[in-house]
Amino acid sequence: MKEDWEDTINTVMQDELVRSRKLIKQFETELHEASKMTRPMGKPISLLEVFCSSRSPLTHQMQCLGHQALRFGFTLQ
Repeated sequence: MKEDWEDTINTVMQDELVRSRKLIKQFETELHEASKMTRPMGKPISLLEVFCSSRSPLTHQMQCLGHQALRFGFTLQ
């Protein structure tokens, strides 16, 4: 019984990993295509935090080092 459970968990995890990688590849492809059709505005961004805590220090630290950084936080309602 235990072996069946482990096989199921490993298969589910593998399926999720494969699906996640496909979505990341799709996002990269769409981003690359969109970047061909747009012109840069302002300074290049060194860091873009997405779905991060509003208290994440990473953006602030990058800005203190003189880099362009933006945060798009995730807020639970």
